[in-house]
Order: sequence, then structure tokens, then C-alpha cells
Amino acid sequence: ACQKRFIDVTPTGCSAWDNPQEYKPVNADGSPSGARFKSSFSRLRWDKPCNTITTDNQSVGGMINLHPGRPLTDGTYSDSRPLSILELIRVTGLPDDFFIPTWASNADSFIREVIGECFAPLHVKALLLTLPVFANDNTASEETTVEAEEKTSEVEKKEIAE
Repeated sequence: ACQKRFIDVTPTGCSAWDNPQEYKPVNADGSPSGARFKSSFSRLRWDKPCNTITTDNQSVGGMINLHPGRPLTDGTYSDSRPLSILELIRVTGLPDDFFIPTWASNADSFIREVIGECFAPLHVKALLLTLPVFANDNTASEETTVEAEEKTSEVEKKEIAE
């Protein structure tokens, strides 16, 4: 409940550490929070990519992936919580119908941990698109194959000369 209080007043895209003193992160007993990073207790922004999803993505403490929330009429923000499992699936680029085995369907912490271990498919695709197409690639055009062979032979000539 004490964490919800300071997240309620944390604006979208900001950290609770930026709040006025009376709304900075504290422990349940009122003592200052032991979180070490000023990026902790941060709400996401609607217009920016999500931060790294970690395996411990179910708690508010130390999180950098809290729901962005929406401003409410009383000056607070909605959704003072970590992202839901569906939201985590979406920000990692997995399909909404991502298969979760029946035996794991009631194991939220396990599912969250697995998602935290995920190397997002859209990141993998972006990285793969930066790799050159090599001559032995069956999908390479003839022109691309010739260019790759020429570059390879130039590199080999340099290495031999050195």
C-alpha cells in the first residue's frame, strides 16, 4: 500500500524519485527505500519503447517497467502497477496468442520469469537485418552474390599482402 501511494502521484515517463519529498519511495515502515538506482520505480512512456524486461517484473519495488498510467481528475495517475502478463507479451513482440502450457497457466511468477529471459523477436529480426547476405545464401540475388564474392576476395588479398 505504501508503494502504491507514491506510484499514484508519479507521472507517466517519470520515476517516483522525482516526486516531492512526501511522495518519494519508502519501505512499509516509513524508512527510506533501499532501491539503489534512481531509475527504479519508473513509469513507462506511451510514446517510447519499453525498457528491458527483467525476470523480477512482478513487483513495484525497483521496477523500471511500471504501467504508464493516465492522469486522473484528482491529480493522481491510474494503473499504479507492473505490466500485466499480456502487456509483457506485447512489449516483447510476441503474439497475443503466445502459447502458455496448461501446466503453467496458473504460475504467474514462472511465466513472468520466462518472459524476462526472452530475447524479443523484433530485436532479433532487427539485428538479423543488419547482417550481410553471403554468397551461399539461397535467397541472395545473383548480383548480391557477385558483390559478396568481390568483397571477400578483396579482404583475402589484403590479408595475404599483410
